[in-house]
Amino acid sequence: MVQLVPVTTTRLGEHLPLLDLLPDSQPLAWVRSGEGLVGWGTYATTTVSGPHRFADARHWWQKQLEKFAVNNTVHGSGTGPVLFASFSFSPEDVSVLVIPQVVVGTKSGKSWMTWIGSDSQPDLKTEPDHFQMVKCNGMSNHKLISYGKKEFQLRLQEFNVAI
Repeated sequence: MVQLVPVTTTRLGEHLPLLDLLPDSQPLAWVRSGEGLVGWGTYATTTVSGPHRFADARHWWQKQLEKFAVNNTVHGSGTGPVLFASFSFSPEDVSVLVIPQVVVGTKSGKSWMTWIGSDSQPDLKTEPDHFQMVKCNGMSNHKLISYGKKEFQLRLQEFNVAI
């Protein structure tokens, strides 16, 4: 008998905006106006190409779903196992499919997390990796600058001293 892989989806409370949850390495995202899905880690991935790439992708995804034992207490669009895909326009080019290890979603003020495997619920970041400040040089000359946490704290101290 085949051992099924556990997939768990549960509601979340307060958390950072979706894009701030993403790691620097190989993030996946489908977000609009703060709602959508973000994912990270790779449970499985494949590539497809050729004139039958869409059918091949569907077949691969169905085979992956057969391996899962899903426990989904949220039951909504974007919950449970999720496939991120980037399809080429040309049949000759490669299309990429990724099933992330962890997915966090937000829709209509409700959030959830799905993770694959028997590990306990993954921890989410509690603060973003990067912070942004607006640098102003005169009335119309300003730009948005992104800093890591330590550099941001240094710049903030410099700003506070200047005031």
